[in-house]
Amino acid sequence: MGSSSWDYKGYKLNIDIDIHWDNDCMKGYHWYIAPGETHGKDAAITPYDWTKETFELFIDAGCPERQRFNWDKEMLLDKLKSLW
Repeated sequence: MGSSSWDYKGYKLNIDIDIHWDNDCMKGYHWYIAPGETHGKDAAITPYDWTKETFELFIDAGCPERQRFNWDKEMLLDKLKSLW
């Protein structure tokens, strides 16, 4: 449907927005290109959060891998607190 792209701390960030009419929701698909890389990587962020702030928190938290879940804003804030 649409997308948003921007640079943050040397990373190229992109969120592709898709509307699912059958279950009346919007999802954001997050991917990034790390500094010095040429290929994009999927970001393990919940598709129900398509804010720039959450994506930038994901970068600040070190681009954590998906475990059994996708990261949301609160989990990323907790992870950042544990890194301080």
